[in-house]
Amino acid sequence: GGRYDLQLMQNRRIGGDYIYVATGLDLSTKVLQAYTIGASFSWKANTFEIDPYKTGSDAYGTKSQVVGGFGDLGLSASRNFGDMNQHMLGLSLGLPTGRFDIKRTLDNTDPVSPAPWMPPQVQPGTGHYTLGLTMETTVDRDWGLYILGGNYTAAWAKAAPCGSSTDAV
Repeated sequence: GGRYDLQLMQNRRIGGDYIYVATGLDLSTKVLQAYTIGASFSWKANTFEIDPYKTGSDAYGTKSQVVGGFGDLGLSASRNFGDMNQHMLGLSLGLPTGRFDIKRTLDNTDPVSPAPWMPPQVQPGTGHYTLGLTMETTVDRDWGLYILGGNYTAAWAKAAPCGSSTDAV
């Protein structure tokens, strides 16, 4: 309800062989009476075990890995409307500012196959631009509020650099 909103949230997922930690910071402010603009930032720190990339010379079993860094940047804008500003329409944009291409750091003696990438769930970034649309309506009753809504987000890949003529064999 105030002019500024600051949220700091941490999410921790723990399993038998992993700990995923994500910390998100959301900043937003009201502009005029009906508009809100915001930005979101995240930091990921993941510890997990992963199977080595299997080649003839690699040891079998698992290896403990740590991956972390700043995630993608999110920008948002929304507008409230209706008799009592009970409806909200928002637009969000995600920019691929976090690393999404961290490779495994395992011994890989095969020169033909480069080391594979870390799993997507442990990468700090997504490597995708995203565009989202959100709509909500608030229903006020004597015994409480209902907030009904939905959103849709689409992603598209960040352009990869094309190979140069020096890459040809």
